[in-house]
Amino acid sequence: MPDELKPTVATAVSELKAAGAHEVFVFGSGAHPQGSARDLDIAVSGLPSGQFFRLQGRLLCLFDRPIDLVNLDRVTPFTRYLRESPELVRVG
Repeated sequence: MPDELKPTVATAVSELKAAGAHEVFVFGSGAHPQGSARDLDIAVSGLPSGQFFRLQGRLLCLFDRPIDLVNLDRVTPFTRYLRESPELVRVG
């Protein structure tokens, strides 16, 4: 993960864990040390029902970069791909 993203990721992990998330991951360009930091892709599992969109909004308000939040508890072709991908890096 690029050094410039580490404070953002730490804050995001703290917010998500405080809301009850079991696991927090980054993926995409933010997961690579040499990645560009235009946005931050976060995947989360274990959020209590009804919390996902509230937290997505909270993260968007906290940071000065776009945040993409993916709910790994929803089984879709994309979340299956992420779960099997080495790009999914656990951060919390």
